Amino acid sequence: MEETQMLCVLNSYASGEFRNIRASASLKLFFILLLSVPMGPVFSQPAYQEPDPAAVQHQRQQTNRALHNAQKLLQDGSLAEHLRSTADALDRTYVPGRGLNFTLPGSLSQGYPFIDEHVGRAAAAQTPRPSFLDERIRPLVLISFGMPDNQIRGLLHEAHQLKAAVVMRGLLNDDWVSTMKKLHGLTSEGLAGVSIDPTTFTRFNVSRVPTFILPLERLAPCTPSSCAPVKHVRATGSASLSYFLNFVTRIGTPEERHKARNWLAAHKGGPS
Repeated sequence: MEETQMLCVLNSYASGEFRNIRASASLKLFFILLLSVPMGPVFSQPAYQEPDPAAVQHQRQQTNRALHNAQKLLQDGSLAEHLRSTADALDRTYVPGRGLNFTLPGSLSQGYPFIDEHVGRAAAAQTPRPSFLDERIRPLVLISFGMPDNQIRGLLHEAHQLKAAVVMRGLLNDDWVSTMKKLHGLTSEGLAGVSIDPTTFTRFNVSRVPTFILPLERLAPCTPSSCAPVKHVRATGSASLSYFLNFVTRIGTPEERHKARNWLAAHKGGPS
């Protein structure tokens, strides 16, 4: 009984609104097929010219053929298969657009060439440099506002000279404005290398400041479930960043000495 009622509803719908949807689909499909009809180089003409009777007749035949094909696809239910085969063909070939005198991409999913070009440039600009100077493995100086102002000021200046990153656990009095005002009062060299990131303290299990860290690998972004550390060398205490790096060049492993020595050599004269 339920199947009979549902079938009646569907049939009732098909006898009314569904015809409108069917007509709309037919019209849309007609325009899709019509766009595939070869057109003359309209935009290449210096001035408009009336088409001759033969051209008008030819275009009328093409239009009627497109309408006939659209109606046939709707009637025999092969529209989906037709669209799939057309998409597959586009993925394998390039179709010259004769009307505008340019070559269309092989598939809509391929995007427009000028977009691909800009995306490629952006990706190239963000590609890490093949060098030990990758900023994601630069030295880290972990500090807090509980340290004396003179000590913070000195470390900010040295980090700027050596292009190291300064990391703080949190805000001053949980207030962003107060934090920025305090930092700007401690340095006139800008805050480009300063960040507030408690995950760095968690990643390296830092509980005392200042702590100096020289990562030997790139830092992977933290995830909601983990913030894994990387291979690194570290020291904690009232010292300078340059002292820490020089100390590593003397007592570290060959890899640690190489990393510290290269960083000091690259930034010996300050930022370039």
